[in-house]
Amino acid sequence: MQEFDREAFARLCRQAAGSPTPEEAATLADKLLPFGELLAAKRSQALIQGKTPEEDETGFVQAASALCAALGADKNPSQVLALSTAATKLSPLSEQLYAYTLRALGALGMYKAIITEYHRMSRVFAEELEQPPSAEVTAMYKEAKAVINVKDEDTLVIGDELKTVLREGYDEEGPLFCTYDVLKYLFNMQSRASGRTGLKSIVLLLTLEGVGGGEISARMMAQAMQAVREGVLKHELRRSDTVAKYSAHQFVMMLSVSREETAASVKARIQTVCRPLLERYGLKLRFATITPQG
Repeated sequence: MQEFDREAFARLCRQAAGSPTPEEAATLADKLLPFGELLAAKRSQALIQGKTPEEDETGFVQAASALCAALGADKNPSQVLALSTAATKLSPLSEQLYAYTLRALGALGMYKAIITEYHRMSRVFAEELEQPPSAEVTAMYKEAKAVINVKDEDTLVIGDELKTVLREGYDEEGPLFCTYDVLKYLFNMQSRASGRTGLKSIVLLLTLEGVGGGEISARMMAQAMQAVREGVLKHELRRSDTVAKYSAHQFVMMLSVSREETAASVKARIQTVCRPLLERYGLKLRFATITPQG
């Protein structure tokens, strides 16, 4: 992996914050984008080690936002789209970045992409922040709908997302991430087949809570949940395991094991890896084993 030149990165961030002209911003954007790729590539490994380069990520997001504003989505849509997309990978809850992305897509005439991106953003905001997109972003989505007059919007969105799954799924390591309703269905399937497969389904509830009962903001909790998912669960669980988000601060995990000792080992490993990661958020982890009732 290419070395991260922090001195050069800091210099670019300072220049981006210095109100560059559109021409200067275009040059800075070309130099800044490779740093976004490096930060995204290092993110998972950093999360595992409890060393998320938050300062660097924040610096990139702020520099990218400043350059998007200087470039203007109408005049330089391709560069704005590249910058906002790269920055969103590091800051998936920034509505301003989504706004830059949608404006750039509109300037490029990519109206179907606006619709699919808006739906994806809406789900992220509903799940993580429990709020809808802003009126500004929603207005851009409605304008795109009016231009292309999509008759079956759901078919368009689902088709695009399934295509993405096929494109990315084969490289996916670790557990299956799904909704809680899907996990319940899979639990039923595995329980019915346990006599034939010899596998048990152990269900664990992972809860994040403030140390000493302290209050944690919704945004901070969302960041911690994302860090646990990407930095811990994605690497410490196996392809045969299943994970679902149960609430804004909880995951449900279904482990398919032949011996209960395996589940205990997985739980201990997750606790060990999570501890230093969660300390920086002022959080701790609590596990509970779920036993079906009745």
